[in-house]
Amino acid sequence: VYNHIIEHLGSIKLCNLTEDDCQRFINEYAGWSKTFASKVRMVLRRILTKAEKQELIKTNVAKDIVLPTVYENKHRPITDEERRMILETIPKHYAGTMVLTMLCCGLRPIEIRRMKWDWIDFENAILTVGKSKTKAGRGRKIPIPPVLLDALKEHKAKGNSTTNMYS
Repeated sequence: VYNHIIEHLGSIKLCNLTEDDCQRFINEYAGWSKTFASKVRMVLRRILTKAEKQELIKTNVAKDIVLPTVYENKHRPITDEERRMILETIPKHYAGTMVLTMLCCGLRPIEIRRMKWDWIDFENAILTVGKSKTKAGRGRKIPIPPVLLDALKEHKAKGNSTTNMYS
């Protein structure tokens, strides 16, 4: 709260705060993610709703403010150079197999943390992501490239054969 709301609006007395002040404040989040801007707006609205209920202000001046429409996409695909550097580092890093799995199969971090050995069909080189249900009600089936299949076999042979692969 302090770093965002109080820092920007704290110098204005509550009774002098206007809808324009609130809108200008929320517009400063145009370069942030929509989710974050939405959370900041929600907190501001809740604070002013509480102030209204306590009769510190007549009306909640933030109730009608709108989110900015321009958001910066902070996600980008890795470059070929970054991919090359990652692939060079994987054999030397303790989490190399996990990173290779993410890179080759496009798994989300939460899926990697929950990944189980029984999701892997070593014979057919298929990974079935169990908890990410498709519309058809089954897990996603992802082909495993040979380089990853070899790394997974080696990872399991090193004694990493507990139920969860990367925990």
